[in-house]
This record gives sequence, structure tokens and C-alpha cells, in this order.
Amino acid sequence: MSELELLRSDPNFYTSLYRQHRVLVFQHLKQFTPDEAYIADLYQDAILVLVERVRDPYFHLSCSVRTYLIAICRNQLFKRAGRQAEMVKLDGETTNYQDWLQNEQEMERKKTHLDRLDDMLLILKERSKQCYELLYRFFFLKESFALIAQVMEYSNADNAKNQKARCQKKLRELYMNQDEH
Repeated sequence: MSELELLRSDPNFYTSLYRQHRVLVFQHLKQFTPDEAYIADLYQDAILVLVERVRDPYFHLSCSVRTYLIAICRNQLFKRAGRQAEMVKLDGETTNYQDWLQNEQEMERKKTHLDRLDDMLLILKERSKQCYELLYRFFFLKESFALIAQVMEYSNADNAKNQKARCQKKLRELYMNQDEH
């Protein structure tokens, strides 16, 4: 169950979520202000914003909860300070905050995509060990179709290539059907 689903279904999850992300959000915000009481106010306001947004059934997170909370806190910080969120110092380097945030969100999307793909590969392995082995040999071991045909006892390289296309289609269907669930 995703953090968003837990937030919607379990009111007690907010307490653990608050504690789980507090340290990292505080560390991030200390780059901009040393005032821990101020940071605590920002963080509590961010949690309240999250609570309000989660109540909307159409609300969808495109990043992790931690990244979302940091973004809310940063926006509040800059809004209260009366300035735009432009160039900031992160990890000792000056960078554009919006670029950093977009990069963080993109990395979260890619990680989610790869996690889903890993799940689909495990399902494929359970349902069709032969497809899993063929795709593994081709994509991970970089074996030729001739070698795959020989090892997996296909009549020739073209048959191995056709079987790879069928297996990819099966994997794609598993991936797409997962979106519906």
C-alpha cells in the first residue's frame, strides 16, 4: 500500500509519517534558516497542507511524500521571506531550486517505474520461466539470438527472435494491466 493510500485509510499513519520525514526535512531547511522553531512551524504547516490535499479524492502525488513536504516547506519559507525561490545552496553547490525539485521528482518517477518493472519481471518469472530466461539472456547477459536458440533449444536464431518479441509483448501487457489494478 502506498503512503498516499495509507494517509487516506489510516488516520494514525500521520504520526509515523511526521516522525519518519521530520529529520530529513529539517536538515534540508537548515540550509536556509538556522531557526529550528521556525522550521518546526513550516513542517507542521506542510503536514496540515498534506492532510487537506489527501482529503481530495482526485489528489495524486507525482513524487515521494518527503519531496512533497520539502517543496511545501520551501515554498512557505520563500513566501514568508518575500522572495522568489531561485538560486539556493544544496550540498555545497549553488543551484536553481526549481531544477533541483524537478530532478528529484523525475528520479522518484523513474524509481517507481523501475520498481514496477521489477515486480512485473517477477510475475513473468512465475508465469513463464522460459520468457523470463529468454529476456534475461538477451537484455542482461547480452547473448546473441544464435546462442539463445542453442541454449534454449529453439530451432534457429529467428525463432528465438520471434519468441523474444512475444515475451516482450507479454511483459508489456502485464505492465499495462497493472495500471488498471
